Amino acid sequence: MQEAKDDKKCVRLAGEVHLHPVYLSKMYKQSTGEGISDYIIRSRMERAVHLLKHTAMKIYEVGQEVGYNNTPYFIQVFRKHYGLTPQDFRNG
Repeated sequence: MQEAKDDKKCVRLAGEVHLHPVYLSKMYKQSTGEGISDYIIRSRMERAVHLLKHTAMKIYEVGQEVGYNNTPYFIQVFRKHYGLTPQDFRNG
């Protein structure tokens, strides 16, 4: 479900710059070595880390703030990205 939202963001971004989403994604990856979806996830995770370090927001609030309305999925993505849950990251 979240991946579909990321795809929609890519389509919206492509529309804003008047390029086909597949072409935009291909050009971005050629230029940066990173896919647009990977960039979106990385950006969200970096923002989540900032919020976990500098606020007292609850984990579900951090997830929502960075675009994940499904808290278990946010925790899963965070764990995959950093090797820890958001709570373990905050406590560590």
